[in-house]
Amino acid sequence: DLKIVEKEHKECDTLLNSLLPKEVLHSMQTNNLELAYTYRDMSLLFADIVGFTGYCTKHKSNPSTAVRLVTHLFARFDDCCKLLGAYKVCTIGDAYLA
Repeated sequence: DLKIVEKEHKECDTLLNSLLPKEVLHSMQTNNLELAYTYRDMSLLFADIVGFTGYCTKHKSNPSTAVRLVTHLFARFDDCCKLLGAYKVCTIGDAYLA
């Protein structure tokens, strides 16, 4: 339903506006992200697996291979977040935000 999609998009925008500096958010929205930004007293991890869609296509006869890969990788990210006291915001597909 279009209303649900619009509501979720608005919630995502609100979340990103509360988490990210305006400069980073603008760069993200214009597909012009830098490799790294420096801000005092702030850390943000956004990880996206490059080539994951192709990997899934290659392993489509055994989708559990792709699921295991993402599960293992994100579990390591979760461990790092706990160790460093970071807050995991969400995972969406093959993307991780903390």
